Amino acid sequence: MKVSPSGMLLRYMVKFSASVIDSDLPFEGFVEQHFGAGEAEAVWLGRDLETVTVPLHDVVVAVDPKPVKFFGTQATGCSPISTAVKAGNADIEPQRPATIARSLAIGNPADGHYAIKAITNSGGWAEDVSDAEVVESIQLLAETEGIFTETAGGVTVGTARKLYKQGRISPEETTVLCITGNGLKTTDALAGRYAAEEAIVPKISVFDKYLESALDSAIQSRQNAGATVEA
Repeated sequence: MKVSPSGMLLRYMVKFSASVIDSDLPFEGFVEQHFGAGEAEAVWLGRDLETVTVPLHDVVVAVDPKPVKFFGTQATGCSPISTAVKAGNADIEPQRPATIARSLAIGNPADGHYAIKAITNSGGWAEDVSDAEVVESIQLLAETEGIFTETAGGVTVGTARKLYKQGRISPEETTVLCITGNGLKTTDALAGRYAAEEAIVPKISVFDKYLESALDSAIQSRQNAGATVEA
């Protein structure tokens, strides 16, 4: 029986999900840790971090109790926590949000003091990135890992890059980035950066035809690129 492109994609997704659930797969995955209403995305860092178990039906994470460093990441346009940490302050100064990362745009976080305490007590740090760096990081993650994240994920990736360059995160350590928001929630952040695709009729048969054509085109482009390199 011939399986449609969308059918193969669905089967792969189900198979992968089942393998994670059935085997309790240990992996260095994504961890969600919020302080208050999500004013700081999290980067967990630990040299001995080994196992993260994530039930696919919920954002619940079980981690072996080991010392980790906590790094707070924010957008520069709304960065009361990172500003306080870098200034050595125990409390925040409220800010008026001005960033495309709307899910993190909380200028006066109620739990800001506790986030600062968690960061500094763990030996971590806090950093922030501009809106331009957020967009660049969204594109970087999509192009290198095939993960399309919202602006908050772009903040996390962009800040992690900064922390590596600053030497605050070592390549020798195991780092887990919190990337949980789907990029379809903030497509406006990428408006005008890519050519718009032609709309298709919302039918599975039409989608199968489009997907098959797109895959064939991608394969052909890769083959042509390989031939050019060999020449």
